[in-house]
Amino acid sequence: MISLKNLLFQLIILSSVLNLWGQPNYSIGTKWVYNHFGETRTIEVVKDTVIEGKNCQKINGTCVCGIYKPKYIYRENNKLFLYDIIENKFQLLYDFSLTKNHSWKIPDIHYNLDSITIKIDSTGIKNFNGVDFEIQYISYPSKFEFGDFIIKGIGSNNSFYPIYRYCEPKSGPLLCFQNESFALNMEGEGICETNNYSNIDDVFIYPNPFRESFKVELKYTIPLFITIYNSVGKIVLYRKFYNLVNDLTIDTFSLNSGLYIVVLTTNKNRFTKKIIKIN
Repeated sequence: MISLKNLLFQLIILSSVLNLWGQPNYSIGTKWVYNHFGETRTIEVVKDTVIEGKNCQKINGTCVCGIYKPKYIYRENNKLFLYDIIENKFQLLYDFSLTKNHSWKIPDIHYNLDSITIKIDSTGIKNFNGVDFEIQYISYPSKFEFGDFIIKGIGSNNSFYPIYRYCEPKSGPLLCFQNESFALNMEGEGICETNNYSNIDDVFIYPNPFRESFKVELKYTIPLFITIYNSVGKIVLYRKFYNLVNDLTIDTFSLNSGLYIVVLTTNKNRFTKKIIKIN
């Protein structure tokens, strides 16, 4: 049975999602984080500006071939435009209002080749972290990579814009999206963090590096949730504690050596730390 407190929390999150594209602009610091061959690549809003009388945002970062040239985005209702600095005009990147069998064209922003036609095969609802999102399932020419679906208000599940497949044979997936009031982690809490949490004080994780296990020493109120992510944002271990303890031993026999992120979460607090397992 859902408590009133949990219900209110879910309604607040849902309200944030529904109003996401009702905002006049993206706030500075909004970001999309993608996996790329085991590393993360981030697209981030870094500046507000005006182009041709439209309130735009400059975005930094790339998820394509290491190529970088300044890019600007502009949102109008359910449409997101990318400013083409070569053609000096706004090009449609997303149209979240379209439904099955509709299509639109996106210019090839990397090599100035032919436009890419994106077709919507179907629409539906997909749940991420307990929140339902409208989804557009898409198809497009095989020489490009753009993912399997588009999340309304956020974008493709694989890359911010289409990628030329011969340059980058595989992109994605999207790990998380975050703005000033909302964070969506595609596989649970981790890389993106909402500002609704304060830090947990007096937390010690040792030894670090560790071999077969590590200890967590802390003072806090229960319940406590411990989530461990690998370097690409996938959950590899998850444990819940409902009894008050001050010294926990976390066994990691199933984990390979490498870098991990430990996230400790209570009802109101969060603590994040990078740890390393060695042979």
